[in-house]
Amino acid sequence: MKKKSFKMNFMNQEMILSKLNVEFYHDLGIVSAYSLLDGDYNSLPLFGIVNKNFKEIIPLFPYQQLEKFSILDKENIILMVKENYASNLYHIIIKDGNISWYYLPYRDYRNINDYLLELVDFRQMHSLYDVRERKVITPSFHYISSFEYDDNYEDVVAQAVYILFYDEEHYNQIVTYINLKGEILMPYLDYDHDLYFDQSMSLEEVIAIVKENMRGNSR
Repeated sequence: MKKKSFKMNFMNQEMILSKLNVEFYHDLGIVSAYSLLDGDYNSLPLFGIVNKNFKEIIPLFPYQQLEKFSILDKENIILMVKENYASNLYHIIIKDGNISWYYLPYRDYRNINDYLLELVDFRQMHSLYDVRERKVITPSFHYISSFEYDDNYEDVVAQAVYILFYDEEHYNQIVTYINLKGEILMPYLDYDHDLYFDQSMSLEEVIAIVKENMRGNSR
């Protein structure tokens, strides 16, 4: 007969939890529980994640520290938690029974699909992160639109914009389009000067030239 409960620990307290209360996504289970410790921790809501065999993947921790999370598949979890008054973002990989935590130095994220994230850094710059390759695959832009299928490109694309300021109120834009592979699809457009730069150039090279074009052209 199968056991109807499993064990997890919180602050050295062993807890017996019901398997019926675990919600599964991609063979990973979301655990909700309450601490039985005395004092400030009494009845404190807890959060954790287990695998399909109810083995611990993410240890129980106070639910109030959880900002958001995504179970992308059975091997990849994205977790954002409050730690020491800061928001920390992690990519957790479960592979061949091993669990690896990778810190991502970014302040926020959004899911594009089940393997791609849009990351936002502490300067409010946006870039794409491929979970499968565990790396950022685009330059940093000030804005990346939603991805949609485009008949002209015959691909799923998003507009990507880099902003260059003349002063506090006036700015120029470098505009292009990217796909889900992080490829630059359209020549970079210097919006104010209506100049195009080949997409094989790096964004850094284009920025340097556009900055030069903007000199003495205050708006």
